This record gives sequence, C-alpha cells and structure tokens, in this order.
Amino acid sequence: MGRKKVHEDKRALILGAADLLFKTLGYDRTTVEDIAQEAGISKASVYLEFRSKEDILNGVILSFFSQENEKMALVAAQTHLVAMDALKGMLVEYSRSLQSRASQQRLASGQNTAAFPVMQKLRTPIFHHQMSKIPQIIEGMLRQAADRGEILAQKDYKRLSGFLFITTMMLSAPPPPFINQAAGAAYVEDSLDLILAGLKVIRK
Repeated sequence: MGRKKVHEDKRALILGAADLLFKTLGYDRTTVEDIAQEAGISKASVYLEFRSKEDILNGVILSFFSQENEKMALVAAQTHLVAMDALKGMLVEYSRSLQSRASQQRLASGQNTAAFPVMQKLRTPIFHHQMSKIPQIIEGMLRQAADRGEILAQKDYKRLSGFLFITTMMLSAPPPPFINQAAGAAYVEDSLDLILAGLKVIRK
C-alpha cells in the first residue's frame, strides 16, 4: 500500500509540473528535463513513470477529464438541489473548464505544433474516457428530474444525454476574436438555457 501511494504521488507530482509548463512554455518548448526540474526529481525518475513526453501529455489530459468527472459526480450527488438547475450549472462549469483549458495550454497555437499529432493519437482514449463517464452522469440527472416532475419523461435518456454532452463540447469551442470571453460565456449559458427549457415541452 505504501509503495503504491508513493507511485501515485510521484505521478501526480510529474503531471502537475508538466501541466504548469505546458501552460506557460507550451508543449513544444517544454522538455522532460524541464518537467523533472520543476517537479524536483531526476529525469530518470520521470522515465520510470512515463515513457515519453507524449505519454506525460496523455496523463495530463486524462487527469483533467478525470477531475471534471469527479466534480460532476459531486454535483449529481447533491439530491437536495433542483435537478435541472444543477444540471445546467454543471454543464456551464464544464464548458468554462474546457474553454479555460484550451486558452491556457494554447494547444492550437504555433507554440504547440508538436502537440497536434500527439492529440490525434490521444483522441480515441480521451473521448472514450469522456463518453463513458460524463453522459452517464447527465443521464442520471435527467432521470432524477423526470422522477421529480421537473421535466416530462423522455423516450431515450441515453441519446438525450449524449446530445447534451456533445452540444456542450461544441459550445465550448474558442469564440472568434471579435467576441470577448464574457460574451462567449454568456452565449454558452443562454444556449444551454434554451435547450434545457425545451425539455419541459417535449412530448413522448
């Protein structure tokens, strides 16, 4: 048990250091040696936990989505809240996290061109990770809302939860340069408001 805890702590230390450097320096300019120095450990220790910088990026991204899943699960567990209000708040916060993440890491900028092929390779496990967790949480909250009479019963909760998840992902894309961050956030919230309000009038 103690050895496992040390292993998990070291991985978390490395991922935290890498996350910080990817945000500030960019993926291209960050080296494994930089990550080791930021983490306060040797380069060899990093390679004991991760095979490459690509592997570290994989860990950083999956860690981010794992944390988002945990936050959503905590919201869903608050049964004293109005389910649809909690669902909207949860989706809005998820969208903000995605937008903030994209902005901080600048993975689409020239500073991170080397990350593009890495992101392509990571797409499948990352999306599988999301799709297996987040829509399930959304589905549970929709069923709870229907049980409480907040929305009408739906024919296909699984499909509806997938739609809400994909829509939130699409709304979280960086806004064009002529739209400021506050306006973009308001657009996301208003869009989710309209979609969720529509559930109250959809008939079986």
